[in-house]
Amino acid sequence: MHARSTGPLALFLFVLLSFLPGCSDEDGSGLLQEVVLELPPTLGTVWPNDDGRSWSYRLDQRGWDEVPPTVYAAPESIPPIPTLDEVESLLGNHPIGPNPVLDAAGYRMQFLGMKTTESGAVGQNLVTEMYELPATSATSNLVSVRPGAGFWLSLARARPDLLPRIAARWPEVGRRAATAGADFADVDPPLYLFGYAWTKTSQYIGSYGDLNTSLSWKYLEANLEPGHEFTLQLVPDLADNVFLHARVLRERTVTTVLGDHPSAIDVLYMVDYGVNEVFDSQMNAIGYAHSYDYGTITYAPFVGPVATYERSLIYAGETQHPGWRELTGAITDVQPRGTLP
Repeated sequence: MHARSTGPLALFLFVLLSFLPGCSDEDGSGLLQEVVLELPPTLGTVWPNDDGRSWSYRLDQRGWDEVPPTVYAAPESIPPIPTLDEVESLLGNHPIGPNPVLDAAGYRMQFLGMKTTESGAVGQNLVTEMYELPATSATSNLVSVRPGAGFWLSLARARPDLLPRIAARWPEVGRRAATAGADFADVDPPLYLFGYAWTKTSQYIGSYGDLNTSLSWKYLEANLEPGHEFTLQLVPDLADNVFLHARVLRERTVTTVLGDHPSAIDVLYMVDYGVNEVFDSQMNAIGYAHSYDYGTITYAPFVGPVATYERSLIYAGETQHPGWRELTGAITDVQPRGTLP
């Protein structure tokens, strides 16, 4: 079949073919699978959320010597951070810093029941864990990761003015923000691919946090057409200038260790941490800087997130700042296996 089926007609074809002799996956014909895979990506298919489902990834981090930010005397003197168009052009073309060091770790996400946040919001409990590589079994060396730890670490490093309030509420985040280390091989958890009180509606996929009962993060909106964008203010209880920006980049066939994934979508994310005051080692104010992160997630229908890329803690300035690290995540396993969720 060459034309993609969409809407009620596609659903009718799926149901009809399910009951036709010789059209099930069991006979090896692949006809049913072909019809299903030709459906366009939707919120209902790009991230299956049945309880117990899990995803495992290999995380490869490349870090380098710290490159200090360009500091400006006044906020209005700081050049603007890149637009989403400019960030998209940086993908694969962004210079790295000096003396790079490679590290790797395993990362796992799994839906396990429901979760009520400290603020009282309720969502599916998407648990995140890291483990040392090579793993000797599916559950070897698992260490729980605080949900959203990657974002909180980045926020604490990008906004030292917020660090005291973050550390007072979550001491472990404050301690780790002061170092480059994480649980395994100095690899930080992903910034954009994380869990906690996860939610899927007809309009969006997102998650809730501990600060309030509003949506704290948004992964996707119902419009998955290339070029669609959305923005969400982050941590309004702590700052008024931290924002998430996202854009659907493209739809394509992606190949992973699990096979080919037709109709997968790449989504670009950027977190703008806003302008903040910069201090020296003696905590003397020396000026102002503006930092941001960016990255992508690739979502495969009926499988979920299969890849991620991140570049952390980049500073606006007259020259292209390399940031603090880059992280690449690749799917290694999904349980249970299968085309249909």
